[in-house]
Amino acid sequence: SEEGTVKWFNDSKGYGFISRAVSHDIPVVWVVQNNAKLGLVDELQKFSLGNNTVATTFKEVDLAKVAEGLGAVGYRIEKPNELKQLLPKAIASGKPTVIDCLIDPDEVPPLIPFVKGLKDFSHRLDMM
Repeated sequence: SEEGTVKWFNDSKGYGFISRAVSHDIPVVWVVQNNAKLGLVDELQKFSLGNNTVATTFKEVDLAKVAEGLGAVGYRIEKPNELKQLLPKAIASGKPTVIDCLIDPDEVPPLIPFVKGLKDFSHRLDMM
C-alpha cells in the first residue's frame, strides 16, 4: 500500500466524495463493483417478497465516464485480471481515480447467509 493513497472498494455510490477529492487533490482510488443493480436492496426484497423485486435494476452506467465528468481519472474493466494491472497505475497517479469493474449482477453475495452470520456473531457476543 502506498502511503498517502486511500483505496476504497465500493459499490456504485459516493459521487460527492469524488468531487471533493478532486477539489482538494486527495489521492483516492475507488474500485467500484458495477452490476447495474442495487444489490443489497434487491436481496432484501427477495428476502421479504420472495423473488418479486421492484426498481432494483437499472440501465448500465459507465462510471468511469461519470468520474471523468467530475474531474477524476476513470478506468473501466471487464475482466478480473485487469484490476491487478490497473490498480498500481491508479495508485501511482496520485490522483482521484475510479476503477469501474463490470461484474455479473447475480454474483452479489446473498443476504440470508450474511444475516445469519450477524445473528451467530451477536449470539457469541451475548455469551461473553
